Amino acid sequence: MKCVMCLSGSAPEYEEMAKVAVRSALASTSLEVVLVYDGKSAALRSWMRNHGIHVIDWTVSFLDDLSLRYDGKKSIEFCRGTYLCMEVPRIMSEYGFEDEYILYTDLDVLFVGEVCIQNLEPEYFCAPKDWSLTDNSRFSTGVVLMNLKTLQNTYPDFVQHLKSNDYNFEHADMGPCDQGAWNTFYINVHEELPAIYDWKPWWGKNEDARIIHFSGPKPRHVRRLIEQHAFSTDDDEIHKYVVDQNPDAFIEYVEQWEGITNME
Repeated sequence: MKCVMCLSGSAPEYEEMAKVAVRSALASTSLEVVLVYDGKSAALRSWMRNHGIHVIDWTVSFLDDLSLRYDGKKSIEFCRGTYLCMEVPRIMSEYGFEDEYILYTDLDVLFVGEVCIQNLEPEYFCAPKDWSLTDNSRFSTGVVLMNLKTLQNTYPDFVQHLKSNDYNFEHADMGPCDQGAWNTFYINVHEELPAIYDWKPWWGKNEDARIIHFSGPKPRHVRRLIEQHAFSTDDDEIHKYVVDQNPDAFIEYVEQWEGITNME
């Protein structure tokens, strides 16, 4: 099965996370990784290709309209990157891939075991729970098993949904940009992806987990959040709260992530 990841820009933090996600996928799974890239780093493209990764250059088709309409708290560059995921079905079609299903993951993930989801055949997509294991009010878009044909067919209406909301879903309380968009457009059609494929460190340690997702506080920030007590930004305070839910699990998973950064 193909696993598609998306990267926009050339921020060192995100390039490093992309490399860890790829290395861990290659080491722990049989997934075939594809990177959708909206950036200019020849060195990153070379690194990916040297690791056998198919790199597809792509910019969201509605970038000009997004830049004109959007006035939310997140930056245009943030939205430009996060909205790449909704273009994956279109990208796969235009590049001639004939897969019926693919797995999409964010870059802030660590693969720690084989991904065995071949028996899942969603009509639209499978997505995991977001913040709480008992909360079904919204799903996470960090790891999604996509039915490419269905999502390709609904793509035009999805884009119109973005435009109708000026690409800003802060009002929906479902998460910014892509997550708010998916949760408000695809209401009551997603099927659940088992939590082990999108395991959040704040849920604790789980030996059965296959994909660890550092949603919110990223690995390089976790130790600072644990050790520091005064913060200058609201995001730091929120991320500190998240890490405090289970600091031991965060540290254990960050140490595994750091181990991958040292791989050649």
